[in-house]
Amino acid sequence: MWLLMILSSLLSQDIEFTVDEALRVEYIMLDIVARDKSGNLVTDLQLSDFEIRDQGRAVQPDVFQILDYRTGKALNRDGIELDLPPREFILAIDTESARYEEGLETFAHLKAFVRGLDRDYPFKIKIISLERDSLKPEFVNNSSQALEELKELEERFVRFNKPYTPPDSETHGDMLLFGGSNTVDLSVRGDSDFSQLNETVNHLGQLEKAFIECERRFGRAFGECIYDTLMAFMFQQENRSQRIFGELEKLAYKFEALEGMKTLLFVSAGFAFNQNTTPYELAALYMGRSPNDQSLDQPGKLYLEDLFRRVAHACTKNRVVFHTFNVLDTDSGFQHSMSRGTRDHRSFRIYKGYAFEMSEGLRGLAEESGGRYFGKQDLGPALVEAMEGDTFFYVIGYPAPEGKPGKFHRIKVKAKTKGIKLSHRKGYFGR
Repeated sequence: MWLLMILSSLLSQDIEFTVDEALRVEYIMLDIVARDKSGNLVTDLQLSDFEIRDQGRAVQPDVFQILDYRTGKALNRDGIELDLPPREFILAIDTESARYEEGLETFAHLKAFVRGLDRDYPFKIKIISLERDSLKPEFVNNSSQALEELKELEERFVRFNKPYTPPDSETHGDMLLFGGSNTVDLSVRGDSDFSQLNETVNHLGQLEKAFIECERRFGRAFGECIYDTLMAFMFQQENRSQRIFGELEKLAYKFEALEGMKTLLFVSAGFAFNQNTTPYELAALYMGRSPNDQSLDQPGKLYLEDLFRRVAHACTKNRVVFHTFNVLDTDSGFQHSMSRGTRDHRSFRIYKGYAFEMSEGLRGLAEESGGRYFGKQDLGPALVEAMEGDTFFYVIGYPAPEGKPGKFHRIKVKAKTKGIKLSHRKGYFGR
């Protein structure tokens, strides 16, 4: 018995060591973009113009390089010319988090963007579906191959998704309501039991319609129906955020063998990060309660700081920058909202807040990895702007300072000249 306990203890220690070791990084390479107040690239800085702090402590870099893709040249700190690493972009598409219409619109914009590229462009690109990976193993360097892969991914999206079609009648009998174990006849008003899930409610507009159906069909029991439906929606939102964080972490490691910096163009309908309060406000609205009602705001809020830090660490360790593109249709909630009477103004604020919450994960991901966030806009020009902006980098490298194993380190880099804004990866788990 004692032998088994000792063996079990040793095994558990090995497991902990392996996990801890996987989260460490011993050398930091930062790819830094410097811009002035007008957003123009600043290209005349030297190592002495930077201040670098790791967990608040000043560090002395031993690597400094300048990568200029506009001229095709790379220089070290002594002005000696280096080989310029190739430019390789990974276009990651998160259509599973999008509504059907948003997904189709996204693919239309992506295909227009690819068609607008030169047939043989001076970089390589790999297209990945975040939830279903990639169809082809290689990077491609011409628009016809990229367009072919996009079309195949679009066909898979259409095959695995379907549009949300409101019913002809006012009963909204296809709404997803939670509650009891038996399916009920939604045509019978006041039934005390609730229907079961038959498809996913993945948008606030659909959640509101479900609340209206609760109110319409279940009489005095509508409050329980709304609360149960809300909890199911929040559970789906949490799973969505966790899935995206997990996929992004894996994606950051997927290309670690590639030389130099990796630029990931992440196109998504967004995901909640640390706050997810607007669904509660909508539920409170329909239950006639204050949005600060404590009985509604306990379960289901998101606190995903640890998962977020793991992604930030993966970006620093593998020299990954995420540029993020939000394709959430912020107007869809207003168009589909069935709010009535005095609810209209508050409902408008709720939908606006929801759009902000769903953008926070994308905005934070870009900021932490040293990239840029692009809000809802014409996707093609935004992608072009991101790719053309990645043309000049300062590369600074230094050994990770000794510290507590597994502790998350914050990196701060400042330019000594005022008015210069720097973009760079923000943190890692130390050794």
